[in-house]
Amino acid sequence: MRLTVEQYEADARLRAAIQEFVAAFGLAPDHELISDYVVSGVAVSMNPDRAGETQMFTALPGGSLPHYKILGLLAQTRSFYERDI
Repeated sequence: MRLTVEQYEADARLRAAIQEFVAAFGLAPDHELISDYVVSGVAVSMNPDRAGETQMFTALPGGSLPHYKILGLLAQTRSFYERDI
């Protein structure tokens, strides 16, 4: 996937923000490299004609990852949170 200049710059800012977030919350030792990530979210429409409509999104490093990595990261995340319930 070839990124536009805007996408490349946004991707770099997201990676930096993730690294800053991980460091601030102590989620990984300083010497560890963040190699992959999946940011998952939901956007809610603020348009009165579409009130309550939602759109899911994912943000991936460089705009894409192989499906096996995405599914693996999501499965590990799900297992991590399910152990608490």
